[in-house]
Amino acid sequence: MAEKNIELDSVEVAAAVFDFKYNESRDASDFKAYCVAYMVSSRYGVDTRGFNFDRLPKEYAEMETQDFKGELGSMRDVLGEVQSHTKGQGDALQVP
Repeated sequence: MAEKNIELDSVEVAAAVFDFKYNESRDASDFKAYCVAYMVSSRYGVDTRGFNFDRLPKEYAEMETQDFKGELGSMRDVLGEVQSHTKGQGDALQVP
């Protein structure tokens, strides 16, 4: 249960950062927020087997390499924001 909460909280915080920092709607940032939640979960040792990346959204599957790298850069930036949001909560995020 704690693992699912970490995933959901991370998605919500990431979506908020994409909205406020990048002015992206929830729909536009949904997949990227999901990716950031995966990164946060991985960083804190949360089981990531529940994440499913079998199908990329169409816009990512057809994206040029440089554009995709730019998207990854924004995801890394948002990851940093999410981690700073959770700073001091790291022990609470560790799952036994």
